[in-house]
Amino acid sequence: MKLDGKSIQAAIMQLVDDYKFDPYQVLEIVKAGIKSGFKKDYGDFKKSEIVVNIENDGSVKIYKELEVCDVIEDEETQVSVKDAKKIRKDAELGEKLLIDVTPATMELSRIAAQSAAQTIKQSLKWIERERFYEKFQNKQGELLKARVIRVHADSVILDIEGTAVVLQPEGQIPNRMYEPGEEIFVLLKQISKGQGGIVLEITQSTTEYIEAILRKIVPELDEEKNRPRIGRMNHYNRKDCKNSWQENKDCCRFSRGENWSRWCDGRK
Repeated sequence: MKLDGKSIQAAIMQLVDDYKFDPYQVLEIVKAGIKSGFKKDYGDFKKSEIVVNIENDGSVKIYKELEVCDVIEDEETQVSVKDAKKIRKDAELGEKLLIDVTPATMELSRIAAQSAAQTIKQSLKWIERERFYEKFQNKQGELLKARVIRVHADSVILDIEGTAVVLQPEGQIPNRMYEPGEEIFVLLKQISKGQGGIVLEITQSTTEYIEAILRKIVPELDEEKNRPRIGRMNHYNRKDCKNSWQENKDCCRFSRGENWSRWCDGRK
C-alpha cells in the first residue's frame, strides 16, 4: 500500500465532514496509524521513538527521535552529545533530535496496512465513545426519547439519538408488546464506562419512570408540588387569633406540607 499524503489528507477531511471530528485530533490518529504500520514493516525501529509528519505538500515523513544524553543506556532512543553535534552543531544536552528515516519508497505491506487501519479505527471509536459519554453524562434521571429498532428474544433494541441501546427484560413494562418503529420514552438510570464501551442503564419499570412520565404529561404536578399551602398551627386557638387580628398581627401561617389545612382566616 503506497502512502499518498494527499489522499490521506482527503480522507481526514472526509472523516471530519462525516463525523464532525476535530481535524487536528483526526490528523494525530492517522499519524499514529502510519507509525504502527511503519514499525510492522521496519523491525529495526520497533523500539525507537518514531514521529510521523504529513507535510504541506502532502508528503509523509518518518523521523526517529533521539534524546541527547551524557550516558547512553539505550542506543535506540538516545545519542551522545558528541554524536549529536555531528548531526547538528548546536545540539545541547537534554535536547531531542529528529533524524529523517523515511524510506525511499513510502509503502506499507498488507499486514502493516491492516495494523495501521486497526489503530485508526480503535482511536476513532474511542473518540465516538467519549463524545457519547459526554452527551449523556448529565442526563441521569431524565427521560430519553427512543425508537424501537427490533425485538430480540427478551430484549428490546432501541435507537437513542443514533445509538443502539438495549432495554433489558427487567426494565420493560410487564406484558407490554414492543413494535418496531414505535417511539417510546425511557428513564436513564445510570451511565457508566465498561470494557465493552459506554453502558446506558435504562428502564420503564421503576416508580421514578412513572413519576417522570406523569410530570411530562401533567406539568401542573410540578407546580402543585412547589405551591405554598396554608398550614394549621395547633398551638393557636380562635380567641388568640381574634386578639391577634385586633393587634394587626397575622396569626395565619403558610406551609408546604401535604396534610395541612386552613385553621382560620384572621378576620373573625
